[in-house]
Amino acid sequence: MGLYRLEKGSVWWMSFSVAGRRYRESTGTEDKKQAVRIFDKVKGQIAERQWFPDSQKPDCTFDQLVEKFQAFSQGRYRSAFHVNLIPQLQARFSGYRLSEITLEQLEKFQSERLTKGKKGKPNKPATVNRLLAVMSRMLNKAVQWDMLSKVPKVEALKEHNKRLRYLSTDEVHRLIEKCPEHLRPIVTMAVNTGMRAGEMLSLKWGQLDLQNGFILLQKTKSGYKREIPINKTLWTMLLDMPSRFKGDAVFINSQTGKCFTEIGKAFERACVNAGIKDFHFHDLRHTAASNMVMAGMDIVTVQQILGHTTLRMTERYSHLAPSHKVAQMEKFDAFMNKKTSEFIEQMQAVSQ
Repeated sequence: MGLYRLEKGSVWWMSFSVAGRRYRESTGTEDKKQAVRIFDKVKGQIAERQWFPDSQKPDCTFDQLVEKFQAFSQGRYRSAFHVNLIPQLQARFSGYRLSEITLEQLEKFQSERLTKGKKGKPNKPATVNRLLAVMSRMLNKAVQWDMLSKVPKVEALKEHNKRLRYLSTDEVHRLIEKCPEHLRPIVTMAVNTGMRAGEMLSLKWGQLDLQNGFILLQKTKSGYKREIPINKTLWTMLLDMPSRFKGDAVFINSQTGKCFTEIGKAFERACVNAGIKDFHFHDLRHTAASNMVMAGMDIVTVQQILGHTTLRMTERYSHLAPSHKVAQMEKFDAFMNKKTSEFIEQMQAVSQ
């Protein structure tokens, strides 16, 4: 038994014997530590007589993997994982056996989605990468569950996410004015907090502390809790909302009596009526962040309000506050001049 590789920089291979027969299998990794862990697992399976060559392993279907993975991931991953991404993968690979999901098949799927996505329009590279990241996570679990021997590694597409579309304050007021009654408070909250659509549509009154002026988000995209301050505009609007006395949800669909599940079409009509082009609901988050920075709010505070995991994600808005930077430099200049003048005075006193 042992680990080896054919050339420097290549993947590690395992060599071992079972029932007097020699087997050689790839670990699928160039990392020696990971290869050692994989090899240790194989040795344990051999000792427990739980290892079988690929020809004897059950050829599970992708649908079976979806069923098992859905049960495993409940509570571990956010709901969008199940609602949006996995069904898209199942729609494409339903009926496939896991052994049939090869590198060629995944690259073919990659090309298909770049040409025609879920809604018939081409997907952006970032969207395709997210889908294949989910597929990779599922197939890796299949390996751990002995449903598959190895995972084909697909090279991620280069992403070009340079879009930073935001509204001026005048455009914000014009858009809110054109929103239907049910949409107006949602848009108002979005431009005053930078919250995501899902965070707002699932918001409960129990998450609002109107006395101290905070919204507490327990479940977020990053997985961390987040406290969002409530400004005067938002506080006044929330106090006037009739849903305060009708149930748990902040935003209630009057027709169903439940939370809203879809606001996209109403938002698109409001944008058209307000004369605003090339604008999506998620751009309200950019709008909030951009206007926070232009109002002089420091970048770290904006990061905390938006819930960005790294400051780099927030720094794309920093160029919008040149006047704020000038003001900070003036403070620095005043500090330096004060120190210099004090030093000169001390030197003069000593020389006298």
